[in-house]
This record gives sequence, C-alpha cells and structure tokens, in this order.
Amino acid sequence: MRQPHGKRARDQALTEFNEHIITIFKRRRKLSPETSTEDTDESIGAALHGYELIKLLGEGAYSRVWLGRDSRGEYVAVKFSKPLSGDFPTQNEMAILTEEVRRAFEVSYARAVRQQVLEFSDNVVKVLDMNMRPILRYLSGSQAYRNVEEYRRDPPYIVMEYVPGGSITDNRRIILASPKMLLCTVRQMVGAVKFVTEALSEKVHGDIKPDNLLIKSSGSVPVPVLTDFGTSVNITWKGWLYGTPEYMPPEGLLYPAGDTVSSSYDTYSLGLTIYELITGEVPSTQSLFIAVSRHPLLEPERRSPHIARLAKSFDEPPGNLITAVEKIAYGNQPLRSDEIAVRLSALEEEFEKGALRHVRMHDLRILEEAISRVRQPKEVGALIKELIRIDPVQRPSLKELIEQIDEIIQNYSIKCVSHK
Repeated sequence: MRQPHGKRARDQALTEFNEHIITIFKRRRKLSPETSTEDTDESIGAALHGYELIKLLGEGAYSRVWLGRDSRGEYVAVKFSKPLSGDFPTQNEMAILTEEVRRAFEVSYARAVRQQVLEFSDNVVKVLDMNMRPILRYLSGSQAYRNVEEYRRDPPYIVMEYVPGGSITDNRRIILASPKMLLCTVRQMVGAVKFVTEALSEKVHGDIKPDNLLIKSSGSVPVPVLTDFGTSVNITWKGWLYGTPEYMPPEGLLYPAGDTVSSSYDTYSLGLTIYELITGEVPSTQSLFIAVSRHPLLEPERRSPHIARLAKSFDEPPGNLITAVEKIAYGNQPLRSDEIAVRLSALEEEFEKGALRHVRMHDLRILEEAISRVRQPKEVGALIKELIRIDPVQRPSLKELIEQIDEIIQNYSIKCVSHK
C-alpha cells in the first residue's frame, strides 16, 4: 500500500503519537521539574529544570548539545532544538520537533518498555528525560510559544546519556589500529542504524554522519553510539528531506522528497562516513553534488568550500564539472518525479564510464591509498565502493551490509564482542 506523504502523513503520525506516547508520559508522576519563573536561556551555569548547563559540546544546523549535570551530580547531554525561522520555534517547527521526540521515545520504548534485549541496543544512546510541556501544548492545538521569553523559560529539550569519547573521526587512530578494530566498529555502526530503523518501523534514519556517532570505551574496544534518532521522510523542509548535505545521498541532495527514498539512503551515508573515517575527507563526488544541489538548506557560503576543493583537485574548471552534472541531473525541462530514478541511473553511468569517470577514479584512488597506508583489508575498499553508488538500486540494504561485513570478519578469523 502506498505510504502517505506531506500533511496527511504528518497528521496521521501526530494522531498516533497523541494516542500512544502521550498516554504513557502522563502516567509518570512528574513530567519534569516545574518551570522556573526566571530566564533559563542557554548559558554556562544556567539551571534548566534541574539540569546545570556546563559547556556547549556541539552545534549543528538544527540543534545544540550541552554537557549538563543532573540533581545527583551525574553528567548528561542536553539537546536543544535550534529554531530555523526566528528566536523561537514556529508551529511548523514544532511539528518537526514533535516528530523527533516521537522517534526518540519509540526507540527507547523498543529497548526498555517492551523489555527487549536486542543486539546493538548498547550502540544507541539512552534517553533519560524530555520536556514534554511544549509538545503537549502543540498537540492540544495551542500555540507552543507566544514569544521568546516563554521559549527561554521552558525550551524543548531531550536529556540523554553523556558519551564522553568524541566522534568516530576523533578516534580514527584507535579504530584504524587493526582490521579487527575497524571491522568490529563498522559492524556496530551499521547495527545501530538498523536497530533504530527497525524500532521505528521506518525505511530510513536520514542523518548518519560522524558527529552523530560517538565513542564510549568498553575496556580497550571502542563502542560506537548513535546519538541521533534521525528524520522522518514524511516531515520535510520546503519539500526537501532534512539532513546534513555532506552525508546525504544524491537522491536527497538533488531532488525533493519522493518515492526514490529507500533503505539504501542510509547505506550511502554510512559509506561516506566510513570513507571519511579512513581517508580523513569526503569524496570529491560528494562535493560536486553539493555544488549542484538545489536543496534550500545549502546557502552559497556552504557550497563555496566544496567548489574550491574541486578546483584544487582537478585540472578543469569546477564550472565544467557542475554543468556536466546539472545537464544529466536536471535536463532542460522541469523534472517529473517518475524521471528521478532514470536520472540517477544515468548519473551512475556517467561517473562509471563517461566523461566524469576521472572524478570517481580520483576518490577511489584516495581510498585505496589510505586503506593500504593503515593496513586494512582490501575488501573494505570494495565494500565502501558499493555503499557510495550513485544509483540507490545498486546499493546494499542494511541487512545485506551486515552480512557482507560478517563475511569479511569470518574470512579474517576475527571475533567481535556482541553488545546488548
């Protein structure tokens, strides 16, 4: 049966959220500490509903994450959504935030409330608390916030376990120390994404990137932890999928949200993430797609570094490369949704056998040299090549990816510790 999209899908998702999740949250004796009448704007030393904010850990396009301390003195990570349209969230942004909260709760529900002990559950961050008041106001039909003062007093936030080890790229030297370290880490990364998508019964996570994969140690073995619950394909920004352009696949970067989104969306992002883990950079092909993309979140200043990188890496002017991709990706006429798959297939052919083959060969040569330098199995390079195929039909699913990794692990007589 065709999955609903747009407003109808959002309304359906929010109805289910209202009936299922809110009921469970209301059973708690206390949603969270009572709102203070004082201004609780994010700042060092601020006491926000019982959580002391210590320092800003990171900031992305959509959120900020603070290191906090709870009433027992234990460290936590406090994630605040960042308004895109002004000083406080609009009703449309509250819909997106509500979807994020739903996903966070559903993943926690799969692991804790259902009492399931599943493989890879330890590779997904634990949610400790949420501020549900603005969500409840929004779901009741009320204005979540009328002004910035209300937002600062009672901002929406999610409190999660603090994972202190830094991102996977911060731990490159440890992860790349041996084939066992890399393969076992990658297997857990893939497993974490699979766990989340299965818990949500959704096709994609939608925002896999190094910053969302942090490391906590279990003895001498790095344990990757997925700290984000992704984005729904039913919630879009001006018709386009949310995500981080540097790690979005071509179908998300080049075209508005549509039926081309499949489970292979995440395998592409995982491929780029592993590529960067090994080489220290994203492929030039990705920089080219960012330069061409019409995604509304890509401002000129965000494209500029990628265009400069293309100029540095190739003899021909970046404009020639951009024009070549634009011609195939968009053509001269308005693009119909049923043509997207055909265009992606044509792009794949152009990068494999056509005039843009030198761009793809450049990326693969960098990958091959890096794998040789860090003494990793050649099979890893072949696997990454399959993950970053332009045509989504040619990429493996998450299940197939884990099977392929397990085959490499078995061939090298490696034994990975199972985390539950």
